[in-house]
Amino acid sequence: MIRSTSQLLRVLTGLCGLFALTTTLSAIANPTVEGSTIHWDEPGWFQVQSAVDYRTLCEGGSSCEVPEGLYTVINLTTGQRWTDIEVGQSGGLPGGSSTTSGPLNLGGNVYLDGANLYWTDSGYYQVQNKSDFSTVCEGGSSCTVSEGTYIVVNHSTGDRLNNVRVSSFAAGSGSSTSSVPVSSPLGDTGYPFDISGGEILFSDTDWYQVQRADNYNTVCEGETECQLAAGTYNIINHSSGARYDGVVLSGETESSAGVSGSTNTDNTNESGDSPVTADQSDGASPVVVGNRIEFPGAGWYQVQTADGSQNVCEGSLNFCDVDSGLYKVINHSSGERFDDVRVGPAPPSAIYSINRSDAFNRSLENATSPVPDDGRPSQPQNLRVELIANDWVEINWAPSVDNGEVVSYNIYRDDTSAPLYVISRDMAHPNGGIAAELAKYWQTTSFIDCNRTRFSDVVFFCDGGGGVNGDAARGPLAGAAHTYYVSAVDDNGNESDLSEPLDVQLYPFSGGELQTYLDPDLMGPDAFPFNRNLSQPASFVGDLQLVFNEDFNGSELDSSRWNTRLSWGPDVVINGEKQYFVDTLNASSIDYDPFSFTGSTMKIVATKTPAADLDAVNGQRYLSGALSSHDKFGFTYGYVESRMKVSGVFGALSTLYLYHRYPGDHAPEIDIAEYLGYNQFGDEDMFQTYHYRDVNYADNGWTRSSPTMSERNDSGALYADAFHTYGLLWEPGLVIWYIDGVEVKRLHGPQVGRRQMNLVTYLVTGSNWTKAPDEYRASDELVEMQTDSVVNLPFKLETDHPVEMEIDYIRVWQLPGRQG
Repeated sequence: MIRSTSQLLRVLTGLCGLFALTTTLSAIANPTVEGSTIHWDEPGWFQVQSAVDYRTLCEGGSSCEVPEGLYTVINLTTGQRWTDIEVGQSGGLPGGSSTTSGPLNLGGNVYLDGANLYWTDSGYYQVQNKSDFSTVCEGGSSCTVSEGTYIVVNHSTGDRLNNVRVSSFAAGSGSSTSSVPVSSPLGDTGYPFDISGGEILFSDTDWYQVQRADNYNTVCEGETECQLAAGTYNIINHSSGARYDGVVLSGETESSAGVSGSTNTDNTNESGDSPVTADQSDGASPVVVGNRIEFPGAGWYQVQTADGSQNVCEGSLNFCDVDSGLYKVINHSSGERFDDVRVGPAPPSAIYSINRSDAFNRSLENATSPVPDDGRPSQPQNLRVELIANDWVEINWAPSVDNGEVVSYNIYRDDTSAPLYVISRDMAHPNGGIAAELAKYWQTTSFIDCNRTRFSDVVFFCDGGGGVNGDAARGPLAGAAHTYYVSAVDDNGNESDLSEPLDVQLYPFSGGELQTYLDPDLMGPDAFPFNRNLSQPASFVGDLQLVFNEDFNGSELDSSRWNTRLSWGPDVVINGEKQYFVDTLNASSIDYDPFSFTGSTMKIVATKTPAADLDAVNGQRYLSGALSSHDKFGFTYGYVESRMKVSGVFGALSTLYLYHRYPGDHAPEIDIAEYLGYNQFGDEDMFQTYHYRDVNYADNGWTRSSPTMSERNDSGALYADAFHTYGLLWEPGLVIWYIDGVEVKRLHGPQVGRRQMNLVTYLVTGSNWTKAPDEYRASDELVEMQTDSVVNLPFKLETDHPVEMEIDYIRVWQLPGRQG
């Protein structure tokens, strides 16, 4: 309420002053833009704000240096405003007009091009109407909107832009330099907001700033309410441009019972329950009662799944009924966000444990039960999980014994009326790789359901389509839950009792709640990384400590961090590779340096071996470079991330991985990112694989490998076209892969390595996996590389493009207190 005649006069005078000001604007010089600096020559207290979200960049002074973008400049002494001043590559012009066209960066990876909002990363975005929080778009990579103000939320990271204005300027029709007249309706107080003693309440969704009237210092901005000391203030509505000078606060807070706008009277739920008012418990965390999430304060709420940011419910609600799991709760009225709200019980305690004296289950392979008197084989013992992933699981069991001879094992999944798979000692296949995998299954009594690397459409028909009658797909789906049993069959056709059942829950392809396990050496079931959302590094990297940071900003390699040879030396050829890694940090007879520096990145560039050097490099046709941190830097557990531009040249293989220094009896390797410049397997893929040595069969030197997992780039571009970030979280029993800050694959189990590993990255030019860059022939029948939206993506030829990969940085984070 207006409490005195003098207060009413101050309001009317302030309004008249604003209208009068618009008639004299032409006499005041406009700000000017030079490069990235905005200047002003007029006297007064100036403020520069982001035109997107009203953030204050500078106050006072005579200039302000800003990043590329749109800005509002305000002379707080006179009230004059200049909106949409553009600072860009070609600079801005006085008054906000500009010769620069094209997309405008709104912050982070979000851009505005005309009426089209888009983002360049793979996060899960939602665009809401600022006025009512209604969802305009979600998911996808862009959103076309009409003129208005919007909220853009990246649910993968939690970042949000609260005041994205899309206007005629954004559509390319110019900008305005005039002050905006007051248009907000006046309430009982004479202002379009409420005052109670020292409290200001803003009941609309506009963006307000409160300043001290004597020195223009900002005391509150972007809030729905401000609690202030007694004094005189200026209040500016930056959404409309309205300005209210000389607002007097007594500093004595009165009862809020009669303050209009403090309660959302429409906030009823479907059952007709009374709304929860904001003054009951604003800012409090959501409360979980059974399968219901209750909201303690008023506002527009949204509930999403924690792993995929899928909407469950939204609106002015008091509660939301959900299934058991983890959820995100967002109060869009206040901007508050509550991640990892658990509904229902946590996963059961330890679905498996890591035995400190038998970390890789060596002893479990040797247990057998007695042979039954009826001549059947003994029951398979210790059926167990070795690794659980998204759409495959590796299981193992102790061999059965028989009075005669065990010749096969039946593997049942869910249905015990007939086996889904049969493995036997006499399995054979003309493909050497498949035959070797079949031999491992038999001799190690283990099985991967389903190894799509080897058996997608053959032998076990993971994805179906093989066989005489076109077998149905047998492999499990991402996120599925299954129960496994195994039985043994002897040479007389007798089948043993089924093993004890093994329940397995696979992970979805994005996120998913981590199933608990126990490593008694390092953690209990409630420690990192349990009970948190691991689907993006942004949610946990703040809890870690940076322990290795290579930015490649210099002009040469740091020999305290890197070797330019692999741990087995430059003369050992692996995987049929065609390149020789030049050891530039040691005496080398080869006069070629594959490492070049741009000032902010490092390139590994491969070239054909000169004829004069072929003997010195054992006939390897290419010279290339490798970096390894062995004996310089190693670590056990943590998060690794690199920003790289991989090679798109035919025959090139760009790789980044973790590797053991001393094999021991497990010899782990984790491939973070492997990319073929030409992918003969058909898709535009980034590959990830986990390798280890089976401790029970160490004498044969067998390396066990997960199915080679892949992540398709569905953006319509090649991974090789631009820089991307590739990350990996390695914790006890757990590996999660990330691309551009979003989880793409995960696995966990007791076979995850527990020994120190080092960083390795290099550029391969031809191997058993791909032809060399000079082996392409125009007559070759090449598989079409494709994404969901683009077919026959091009690859590059070395005759036209250098064979190179480029690295911006490589970093490692660990929990504080962890040792290498």
